Amino acid sequence: MIRKNIIKNKNDKQRYFLNDSWRIEMPAVVRTPFYGNNCSEYFGYVVTYSEMEQAYHLLKVDLHNGKILWSIDAVNGGYGTPTVFGDLVVFLKEFDAVQAVSAESGIVEWAVQGGHRVRTTLNVIDETLWFGSGSTLLAVNKNGEVVKKLHIPNSFIYGNITPYKGGILCTGTLHNNERDCSCSYLWLINQEGSIMYSMELGRSPVISSDTSGIWLKDDFAFASCGHDIICFDLKVGKELWRTRVFGFCGRHFPVVDSQRVYYTTLKGEVGCADILNGSIVWRQKFREGLIVAPPSIYGKTLFVLADCSVFLLDKDTGEIFQHKVVGHTPYSAVSFGTNKALIGAGEPPANGQLICFDVVSEAHVSLPMYNDVYFLEEKDCNLMSVLIETGGEYTSSSIDVSVFSKDGVVNGKKIGNAFTYKFNLQNNCVSGFYAIPVLLENFGLIERKRRGLGKPSLVYVKNFSSNLSNERVQNRENHESGSPKNACQDSPKSRCNKNKKSKTERNNTNPILSDELEKMKNRKLLEEYFSRSLEIELLLRLYPDDEDTIYQIVDLLVDTCDSKRKLIRIAGDDKPAEVVLSRLKKLNADHIRFVLDCLAANTSPIRNMKQYLLAALFNAPTTIQLYYQNKVNHDLAARR
Repeated sequence: MIRKNIIKNKNDKQRYFLNDSWRIEMPAVVRTPFYGNNCSEYFGYVVTYSEMEQAYHLLKVDLHNGKILWSIDAVNGGYGTPTVFGDLVVFLKEFDAVQAVSAESGIVEWAVQGGHRVRTTLNVIDETLWFGSGSTLLAVNKNGEVVKKLHIPNSFIYGNITPYKGGILCTGTLHNNERDCSCSYLWLINQEGSIMYSMELGRSPVISSDTSGIWLKDDFAFASCGHDIICFDLKVGKELWRTRVFGFCGRHFPVVDSQRVYYTTLKGEVGCADILNGSIVWRQKFREGLIVAPPSIYGKTLFVLADCSVFLLDKDTGEIFQHKVVGHTPYSAVSFGTNKALIGAGEPPANGQLICFDVVSEAHVSLPMYNDVYFLEEKDCNLMSVLIETGGEYTSSSIDVSVFSKDGVVNGKKIGNAFTYKFNLQNNCVSGFYAIPVLLENFGLIERKRRGLGKPSLVYVKNFSSNLSNERVQNRENHESGSPKNACQDSPKSRCNKNKKSKTERNNTNPILSDELEKMKNRKLLEEYFSRSLEIELLLRLYPDDEDTIYQIVDLLVDTCDSKRKLIRIAGDDKPAEVVLSRLKKLNADHIRFVLDCLAANTSPIRNMKQYLLAALFNAPTTIQLYYQNKVNHDLAARR
């Protein structure tokens, strides 16, 4: 099963919306919702993972009301998407085996040992269950008997397994002797085990998830590898086109409809390419990056999980027309049943949600109540400060921080149209995406938004990091061995030593020398931070003629963030330094490319280059989307 429920009514030209149906909370992060083959109208299944218990569970859910019908332990069985095999539900067991339970009762029926690590989907082909274990493809009947084995020497098979003209399409890694390196490959194998042909995808880090591999459409296979989207003509066994995108897209396959190819990246970008030649039609960038699931399609609507929300886009233009906050979405995707959409969500380490939406043709679309959110620096690193700029005149505000704090609901301190909140952090917080429910009071009218309840869903979204003890990091299971790490845009705060300095320490310190050394240290840290977060090496390769400008931008950012002023002038307005610093630390390579393009396009004289450049950098996160959307609209209009 390759998450086949992620596309539905693909030829329908209608936009669709989401209305809240139900959501249930559980003490575990919900990973993978999926449906049965013949009972998709009534039941769904979901895999959960408890960070606190270090345990997986498989649950059966009534889609009408969210009632849990049964739940069983799944020993290390949360990796990959399980599948329904007749009247059985099959899922992974202990990383190198598969296990089948009764779909009716959850009672174990049989288990099959693969012998090596399983990193493929579980696919039903011609009444037979197929999966990969190491370098071998295994076929199992409904009685749990292995009826066929196909072997690819010296390989490691991962991703989805797909039937094609009596044979099997699969992906994996193999050592390339000529290049002396390991590369990803696409293979077509007949039922006798002979390899019909082998096609190299490229050299890249392998993220062997159940959403990696290929998407098959007619006689064409679409794959992702590293930063490339690739189309293969299977009739002749050769590559048709290859398109490079900005960001790592190899974690999951592209999703394809009749005319377009849709992809997501770990840089937080979703894009659309022409199916004939791979040219980019539109691209959309999200705030925090790290999209960990492929997009889903329902009619004319593209569903993307990013920024703790599900975003609904027009698949032809990339326009965002609705979004619903769902919380952290680990390895999940939007799965469709009959007029239903299931999303697994949660807030690590312990809080999980399974959310069900009705897919409808009309819905009330509410606009966000906030303009922007900032993390503010704290001397005491066990405290967190947040500033939320609102979009209207609200008299009071509060947020529910119980996800990662013992403080619960925290009231905000009003500053103009913004509110600041300060709360204590728990020492068991983990790095990841968190959603904070917001309550705003507007002239006596209260709109309550408690987590897990309410149809309006105006929730703050932010990539939150807290420092962890070594023990905590070691206990967290590694699901993505070999994958690139998620680099947070905001530098993580270290937990400070709260002990007071002794008089001896204070007297033996030269205050002047210490201040100078501290300044030099802070500046060096800022230079390293911006060099890393802005991907300076990549920018220098992309813009070799703008080397001086790139380094000047880094110097300007360091000078501004190292400033001790309480107010910083931006475009003629004095803004709080905390707000300016927080906005500048959100910048990434895409924003710098945007600023460089704007500088190149500007032909008017600039009197104060420093102020102009600082204003451009400060405004880049809020204007970049409109800029690229305008370019897309212009290009589309020119084609007509």
